Amino acid sequence: MAILAAYALDAALATVSWHPVRRPLARTGVMVAVVAVFVAWPTFDAVMHDIREANRSTRVLAREWMIDNLPADSRIVEEWYTAPLVGTDFDVTQHPSLVAGGGVDQYRRNGVEIIVASSWNYDRYYREAERYSGAVAFYNSLFDEGNLLKAFIPSDTRGEPVIRVYSIQSQPP
Repeated sequence: MAILAAYALDAALATVSWHPVRRPLARTGVMVAVVAVFVAWPTFDAVMHDIREANRSTRVLAREWMIDNLPADSRIVEEWYTAPLVGTDFDVTQHPSLVAGGGVDQYRRNGVEIIVASSWNYDRYYREAERYSGAVAFYNSLFDEGNLLKAFIPSDTRGEPVIRVYSIQSQPP
C-alpha cells in the first residue's frame, strides 16, 4: 500500500509540475496541497497513537483501581489482556480465556471472588457466536450474574481493551 501511495503521489506531483500554469507560485501551492492530502491521515494516526501511548492504558488503570479498591488477599481469576497483577498481594490465576476454567458457578465453588474479563478475548467469541456458542453462553452468564464493580473503556486518547471487573460472590468486596 505504501508503494502504491508513493506512486500515486509521484504521479500527481509530476502531473502538476508539468501542467502549464502561468504562475509558478500557484503550481507550488497545488503541489503542497497534493502532498498535504497524502500525508494528513497518516500524520493524524501517528499523533493519535502517540497520545494513546502517553496516557495510561485501560489495563494499567484497572490494575491501579484493583490495588486501591479490592482487599489485598482477594482471590482473582483473569484472562489474558487484562490488568497486570504480577507482584501484587492478590491470589491471582490467569487463563488464556476465562472459558477454560469452567462456568461462573464453577469459579464460585472454587472460592474465586473476582473475575476480570477483556474485550480482546470475549469479542472474538461474540464475532463468531454460532461457532463458539459455549463461550458466548459463559460470557453472557458472567455479564448477567456477576456484579460489575468497574469497567475501563478505551477512547480516542486511551488505548487497549475494555476491562471489566466482576464480583461473583454474593457480597461484593
